[in-house]
Amino acid sequence: MKTSKILASAFIAGLLALAAGASTASTIATWTPVKTSDWTYLIGSTTYTYSSGHAADAILYTTTNLTQGTDANGDLLANVNSLFPQSTGSRIAYVSSCDSSTSLCTGATDSASASKTSFTFTSTDPFEFLFVHFGQRGGPGELLFHWTQPVNSLTVNGPPGLSNYRALTAVPEPETYAMMVAGLAMLGVALRRRRSAV
Repeated sequence: MKTSKILASAFIAGLLALAAGASTASTIATWTPVKTSDWTYLIGSTTYTYSSGHAADAILYTTTNLTQGTDANGDLLANVNSLFPQSTGSRIAYVSSCDSSTSLCTGATDSASASKTSFTFTSTDPFEFLFVHFGQRGGPGELLFHWTQPVNSLTVNGPPGLSNYRALTAVPEPETYAMMVAGLAMLGVALRRRRSAV
């Protein structure tokens, strides 16, 4: 009886924490699918190419200028969660990033052309989502590449001013691990009681 009350209290506390986190206002953009074939995408009347370990499942584009944060308050996380809701027990987390062409990289490397119309982004850890900001003559805007099977790198030819790359992936929530460990502990207690009763 006490165990069920403790679990119910923990569940309610978790819901309250989720509600508190959800109260942060984020900009949710209007996205347009732009993928035209396995290795091309279209912005305006211009076709661009890309390459990666395998073709992206989706390529989306918006002209909304999103906050490039690297925490739960960033617009990028909110947009990924809005477009690609995660299964229960997982969340979106940052993997790596570069804040400008060939510099200010965390967990990644980037090599861009002088005109910033092409780049190769390589991450130490695999990612499922990659945001690419661009500006200058063709923008501003954001591109979002999505793969159901994670990749480690992406080479893109695109609009002028390609910069600010953010790689994200789905990861299990810490609470998922905690619940699994608690469940195993309760199972162990139940088995031990059962053995001692025999």
